[in-house]
Amino acid sequence: MISVLLGQTPEGPVLAGLALPILGIVAVATGAGQRRRMAIALWSLIVGLGFLVTATGSGVLSPVVASPTEMGVLVSLAFAGLAGLAVGAFRLDLPRRRFGVVQGLTVAGLAVALFLLGAGLLPTLVRGEWAPGQVNDAVTDPPAIDQITALLKADAATEGEFRALWIGRDWSGGPATSARPIPRALITDPRGPQLNDLFGGNSGEGTRRLNEIVSSIEAGDTDRAGDLLGSFNVRFVIVDLDSRAGPWEAQRDLALTRRESEFIVFQDDSMLDRAAVYEALPPYVAAIEEEDPSLASAEPPARRTVLARESPWSYLAPQGSAPGVAFLAETNDDNWKATSGGDELEQTQSGWGNAFEIPGGDMPLEIQFSRSLIDYAWLVALPLLWLFMIGAAFPSRRSEKRKVPA
Repeated sequence: MISVLLGQTPEGPVLAGLALPILGIVAVATGAGQRRRMAIALWSLIVGLGFLVTATGSGVLSPVVASPTEMGVLVSLAFAGLAGLAVGAFRLDLPRRRFGVVQGLTVAGLAVALFLLGAGLLPTLVRGEWAPGQVNDAVTDPPAIDQITALLKADAATEGEFRALWIGRDWSGGPATSARPIPRALITDPRGPQLNDLFGGNSGEGTRRLNEIVSSIEAGDTDRAGDLLGSFNVRFVIVDLDSRAGPWEAQRDLALTRRESEFIVFQDDSMLDRAAVYEALPPYVAAIEEEDPSLASAEPPARRTVLARESPWSYLAPQGSAPGVAFLAETNDDNWKATSGGDELEQTQSGWGNAFEIPGGDMPLEIQFSRSLIDYAWLVALPLLWLFMIGAAFPSRRSEKRKVPA
């Protein structure tokens, strides 16, 4: 709970992490004047960023940075400042106080913090077992993850960009919290579960539809999982054997690729590309929207061209191969815009994804995600928050009389 509140997103030794808030408390309780104001300002930043990470990970807010590690860097800087202020308060402010409870609590707090830092960092550093962002060994098995990701990366080298669906355990590691709830189905790229997946919670209609499909598969309502999952650009499904693997083995259009003692890997050969142009909207998409798996068995339309993924927010094809329909397997959002030869294309009904009608011609086709003013406002607000909080820690123009704390 402490790590959630403080926004400490990178994994690390738990005992060492507990030492940081203790040093922060010492900085506020023992410090005086400007040092105390600075400590309070840094605590405000830590708590504020912590709640921002929590709201983002649980889907309440859209991500304002690309990775939770970026937010964790700000929190780490704030804790580094608090540690320095705690030492300064011990050396400069504590001797001015009358002997009493504050001295005892300060010395005890620093002693406990040093013990926790030593107990948390020394064993792991000596054995070389810890790195920021490493998954929790108690929750996931790193060798199993490595075996699977090696298979995915090898396939991606020849087949191009695709998604993998992870079912069963908490593959991303760590205990469930409000900042990082355990997803019903974890979607990743060929690299496997990453720290960035913490910010994948706000996926809107795509996540809802995917969870519905997973529920119908596990309930035995369909045996066409490959066609249904294919529209999400899912090429591999990894199922933990501790979960209900039977319904997944009963799917007619998922090929068993690998079976180990802990997991099964299925391959989906009916996968749609992340972004491509077709003669018409693929039937898989309609099957999901109409909640009718039988529609997925219809013959798919011919694919005209594939759009290259220039970045997570941009797809490009030198020629659009019009006329046709461009389908982007990203959750539906009005900020996705498509242009052909500089002319903006009309977005058509496509359920959870994004589809654009290409009327004619063979012009370059580009699909981009345009950030809203709110997104840019967040990016401006974060540094302003830092400036405001740190500025508030400095004294006003009036000279401040030095007061010796009682």
